[in-house]
Amino acid sequence: MKKNLLLGIIFLILLALPIGCSHSKKNVEKEVEGGEMNKNSDTLPVTDFEKLRRHKLTMSKKEQPIENIAKIYFYEIHNLEWKNQVAIDIGNKSGYSNPKATTIGLAPTDFDLQENDLKVIKQILKDSQVESWEESYMFGDKEMLDEMGGEGYNWQLCIQYLDGTSFYKEGKGTEKEEIQPEGYHDFVDGLTEFLASKSLSEYEKIE
Repeated sequence: MKKNLLLGIIFLILLALPIGCSHSKKNVEKEVEGGEMNKNSDTLPVTDFEKLRRHKLTMSKKEQPIENIAKIYFYEIHNLEWKNQVAIDIGNKSGYSNPKATTIGLAPTDFDLQENDLKVIKQILKDSQVESWEESYMFGDKEMLDEMGGEGYNWQLCIQYLDGTSFYKEGKGTEKEEIQPEGYHDFVDGLTEFLASKSLSEYEKIE
Protein backbone atom coordinates (compact mmCIF):
# COMPACT_ATOMS: atom_id res chain seq x y z
CA MET A 1 0.00 0.00 0.00
CA LYS A 2 2.76 2.39 1.03
CA LYS A 3 4.69 1.40 -2.07
CA ASN A 4 1.73 2.21 -4.34
CA LEU A 5 1.20 5.55 -2.59
CA LEU A 6 4.88 6.45 -3.04
CA LEU A 7 4.77 5.53 -6.73
CA GLY A 8 1.66 7.67 -7.14
CA ILE A 9 3.36 10.71 -5.60
CA ILE A 10 6.43 10.28 -7.81
CA PHE A 11 4.19 10.01 -10.88
CA LEU A 12 2.38 13.24 -9.99
CA ILE A 13 5.71 15.08 -9.51
CA LEU A 14 7.01 13.91 -12.88
CA LEU A 15 3.73 14.93 -14.51
CA ALA A 16 4.03 18.46 -13.10
CA LEU A 17 7.63 19.04 -14.24
CA PRO A 18 6.96 19.76 -17.97
CA ILE A 19 4.29 22.28 -17.01
CA GLY A 20 6.69 24.12 -14.72
CA CYS A 21 9.47 24.09 -17.32
CA SER A 22 7.10 25.29 -20.01
CA HIS A 23 5.88 28.13 -17.79
CA SER A 24 9.48 29.13 -16.96
CA LYS A 25 10.45 29.10 -20.64
CA LYS A 26 7.54 31.36 -21.53
CA ASN A 27 8.57 33.84 -18.83
CA VAL A 28 12.15 33.94 -20.14
CA GLU A 29 10.94 34.44 -23.71
CA LYS A 30 8.69 37.27 -22.54
CA GLU A 31 11.61 38.96 -20.75
CA VAL A 32 13.79 38.67 -23.86
CA GLU A 33 11.07 40.16 -26.01
CA GLY A 34 10.68 43.05 -23.58
CA GLY A 35 14.43 43.63 -23.61
CA GLU A 36 14.55 43.72 -27.40
CA MET A 37 11.64 46.14 -27.52
CA ASN A 38 13.37 48.47 -25.09
CA LYS A 39 16.64 48.19 -27.02
CA ASN A 40 14.99 49.08 -30.33
CA SER A 41 12.60 51.68 -28.94
CA ASP A 42 12.35 55.03 -30.72
CA THR A 43 12.21 56.76 -27.34
CA LEU A 44 15.50 58.03 -25.92
CA PRO A 45 15.73 59.59 -22.44
CA VAL A 46 15.34 63.34 -22.04
CA THR A 47 18.62 63.30 -20.10
CA ASP A 48 20.40 62.72 -23.43
CA PHE A 49 19.95 66.45 -24.09
CA GLU A 50 22.70 67.19 -21.60
CA LYS A 51 25.02 64.65 -23.27
CA LEU A 52 24.10 66.02 -26.69
CA ARG A 53 24.99 69.57 -25.64
CA ARG A 54 28.35 68.44 -24.25
CA HIS A 55 29.18 66.26 -27.28
CA LYS A 56 29.17 63.11 -25.12
CA LEU A 57 27.09 60.91 -27.46
CA THR A 58 28.52 58.61 -30.12
CA MET A 59 28.84 60.43 -33.42
CA SER A 60 26.83 59.18 -36.37
CA LYS A 61 29.06 58.01 -39.22
CA LYS A 62 26.99 60.11 -41.62
CA GLU A 63 24.13 62.56 -41.70
CA GLN A 64 20.72 60.87 -41.55
CA PRO A 65 17.34 61.97 -42.99
CA ILE A 66 15.02 64.29 -41.09
CA GLU A 67 12.66 61.40 -40.35
CA ASN A 68 15.42 59.85 -38.18
CA ILE A 69 15.80 62.89 -35.90
CA ALA A 70 14.90 62.26 -32.24
CA LYS A 71 16.13 65.52 -30.63
CA ILE A 72 17.30 68.94 -31.77
CA TYR A 73 19.13 71.51 -29.70
CA PHE A 74 20.05 74.83 -31.30
CA TYR A 75 21.58 78.03 -29.98
CA GLU A 76 23.23 81.26 -31.07
CA ILE A 77 25.86 83.21 -29.13
CA HIS A 78 26.45 86.83 -30.07
CA ASN A 79 29.13 88.65 -28.11
CA LEU A 80 28.77 86.23 -25.17
CA GLU A 81 24.95 86.50 -25.12
CA TRP A 82 22.98 83.29 -25.67
CA LYS A 83 20.05 83.72 -28.05
CA ASN A 84 17.29 81.73 -29.76
CA GLN A 85 17.84 78.48 -27.89
CA VAL A 86 15.65 75.62 -29.09
CA ALA A 87 15.37 72.19 -27.46
CA ILE A 88 12.75 69.85 -28.89
CA ASP A 89 12.44 66.16 -28.10
CA ILE A 90 10.63 64.70 -31.10
CA GLY A 91 11.05 61.11 -29.89
CA ASN A 92 9.39 61.78 -26.52
CA LYS A 93 6.94 64.31 -28.00
CA SER A 94 7.95 67.11 -25.63
CA GLY A 95 10.17 70.16 -25.38
CA TYR A 96 11.39 73.17 -23.41
CA SER A 97 9.45 76.40 -23.86
CA ASN A 98 12.40 78.46 -22.59
CA PRO A 99 15.48 76.22 -22.79
CA LYS A 100 18.73 77.03 -21.01
CA ALA A 101 22.06 75.37 -21.73
CA THR A 102 22.61 74.75 -18.03
CA THR A 103 19.31 72.92 -17.44
CA ILE A 104 18.27 71.01 -20.58
CA GLY A 105 18.38 67.30 -19.94
CA LEU A 106 18.64 67.94 -16.19
CA ALA A 107 15.20 69.50 -15.75
CA PRO A 108 11.99 67.90 -17.09
CA THR A 109 10.52 69.22 -20.34
CA ASP A 110 7.60 71.60 -19.86
CA PHE A 111 5.27 71.06 -22.79
CA ASP A 112 3.93 68.15 -24.82
CA LEU A 113 3.86 67.79 -28.59
CA GLN A 114 0.87 66.55 -30.55
CA GLU A 115 1.12 64.73 -33.87
CA ASN A 116 0.35 67.96 -35.73
CA ASP A 117 3.18 69.71 -33.85
CA LEU A 118 5.62 67.04 -35.03
CA LYS A 119 4.50 67.60 -38.62
CA VAL A 120 5.05 71.36 -38.24
CA ILE A 121 8.55 70.88 -36.81
CA LYS A 122 9.61 68.45 -39.53
CA GLN A 123 8.20 70.75 -42.20
CA ILE A 124 10.27 73.65 -40.80
CA LEU A 125 13.37 71.45 -41.01
CA LYS A 126 12.56 70.54 -44.62
CA ASP A 127 11.69 74.10 -45.69
CA SER A 128 14.92 75.46 -44.19
CA GLN A 129 16.93 72.83 -46.10
CA VAL A 130 18.81 71.71 -43.00
CA GLU A 131 19.96 68.54 -44.75
CA SER A 132 21.88 70.60 -47.33
CA TRP A 133 23.75 72.65 -44.72
CA GLU A 134 27.47 72.01 -44.41
CA GLU A 135 28.88 70.76 -41.12
CA SER A 136 30.93 73.91 -40.50
CA TYR A 137 30.85 77.56 -41.61
CA MET A 138 33.76 79.80 -40.68
CA PHE A 139 34.51 83.42 -41.51
CA GLY A 140 37.71 85.06 -40.37
CA ASP A 141 41.22 83.98 -39.45
CA LYS A 142 41.13 80.56 -37.76
CA GLU A 143 43.60 81.49 -35.04
CA MET A 144 41.60 84.61 -34.28
CA LEU A 145 38.34 82.60 -34.18
CA ASP A 146 39.86 80.11 -31.74
CA GLU A 147 40.82 82.98 -29.44
CA MET A 148 37.39 84.61 -29.69
CA GLY A 149 35.58 81.99 -27.59
CA GLY A 150 32.00 83.22 -27.20
CA GLU A 151 32.74 86.61 -28.72
CA GLY A 152 31.72 87.45 -32.27
CA TYR A 153 28.90 85.31 -33.61
CA ASN A 154 28.43 81.56 -33.15
CA TRP A 155 25.64 79.08 -33.76
CA GLN A 156 25.33 75.34 -33.38
CA LEU A 157 22.71 72.76 -34.31
CA CYS A 158 22.97 69.56 -32.24
CA ILE A 159 21.03 66.55 -33.49
CA GLN A 160 20.36 63.18 -31.91
CA TYR A 161 19.05 60.43 -34.18
CA LEU A 162 16.69 57.60 -33.28
CA ASP A 163 19.63 55.18 -33.06
CA GLY A 164 21.09 57.32 -30.24
CA THR A 165 23.96 58.80 -32.26
CA SER A 166 24.63 62.51 -32.72
CA PHE A 167 25.47 64.93 -35.52
CA TYR A 168 26.48 68.59 -35.42
CA LYS A 169 26.43 71.65 -37.68
CA GLU A 170 27.90 74.99 -36.69
CA GLY A 171 28.96 78.44 -37.70
CA LYS A 172 31.51 80.85 -36.24
CA GLY A 173 32.82 84.17 -37.43
CA THR A 174 33.09 87.92 -37.20
CA GLU A 175 30.26 88.53 -39.70
CA LYS A 176 27.13 86.49 -39.02
CA GLU A 177 25.73 86.87 -42.54
CA GLU A 178 28.79 85.02 -43.84
CA ILE A 179 28.17 81.91 -41.74
CA GLN A 180 24.43 81.54 -42.19
CA PRO A 181 23.48 78.89 -44.78
CA GLU A 182 20.48 79.12 -47.09
CA GLY A 183 17.28 78.62 -45.12
CA TYR A 184 18.92 79.64 -41.83
CA HIS A 185 16.45 82.42 -41.06
CA ASP A 186 13.49 80.18 -41.94
CA PHE A 187 14.86 77.64 -39.46
CA VAL A 188 15.47 80.08 -36.59
CA ASP A 189 12.28 82.12 -37.09
CA GLY A 190 10.13 79.04 -37.65
CA LEU A 191 11.26 77.19 -34.52
CA THR A 192 11.41 80.22 -32.20
CA GLU A 193 7.90 81.25 -33.28
CA PHE A 194 6.72 77.68 -32.70
CA LEU A 195 8.21 77.72 -29.18
CA ALA A 196 6.61 81.10 -28.50
CA SER A 197 3.21 79.67 -29.42
CA LYS A 198 3.77 76.71 -27.07
CA SER A 199 4.80 79.04 -24.25
CA LEU A 200 1.63 81.07 -24.77
CA SER A 201 -0.58 77.99 -24.78
CA GLU A 202 1.00 76.74 -21.53
CA TYR A 203 0.47 80.19 -19.97
CA GLU A 204 -3.20 80.10 -20.98
CA LYS A 205 -3.59 76.69 -19.32
CA ILE A 206 -2.23 78.12 -16.05
CA GLU A 207 -4.60 81.07 -16.28
